[in-house]
Amino acid sequence: MELDSATDLFDGERIESIIFNNGRILDDKMFISSTFVDCDFSNAEITNCVFSDCDFINCNLSMCNLKGTKIDDVSFKDCQLMGIDFTVMRWPKIARKKSKFAVSFDHCVLNYSIFIGMNMYMAHFTDCSLKEVCFEETDLEKAVFDNVDLSSAIFNNTNLSGADLLKAANYNINPGTNRLTKAKFSLPEAMSLLYSMDIEII
Repeated sequence: MELDSATDLFDGERIESIIFNNGRILDDKMFISSTFVDCDFSNAEITNCVFSDCDFINCNLSMCNLKGTKIDDVSFKDCQLMGIDFTVMRWPKIARKKSKFAVSFDHCVLNYSIFIGMNMYMAHFTDCSLKEVCFEETDLEKAVFDNVDLSSAIFNNTNLSGADLLKAANYNINPGTNRLTKAKFSLPEAMSLLYSMDIEII
């Protein structure tokens, strides 16, 4: 299948083992109810595209440029998503009533990715690596971090109200610079919340 053909709409397609990487450009395409399996989009330019009700399985999108691209009701499973700037994508405007973040990540590697200032209400990360991910000024209210590694992840002015971090590990979150109302933590990991305080634990 030629993704960069003159075809603008792909509906219900199963796209397997496509190598579309290293600066190749995919622009202004729409994918509806499509499944991508074992595809390599690393370092590609996927701009101004739409992915609606799509699944990515065992795909590599690391360092992919997704400027102007919109994703809605999309799942990533067993995918490499390292170094992606998700802020350059086209996201819905924030309404008065929050909508659930329409992307899920399951067994994915998102190390070094950027989510600065995004609305990620009820986002769900399952069995993911989130090392050095930037969540600065991000709304993660009621988000679920289920068995994730948050080593060196950045939280600053982040809304984690009601978030579930019971199974998260290696996080460093300053209660003084982040909103943690009714957030859930478990011991011993929760002891890290005290590191930023000038106190002595004996």
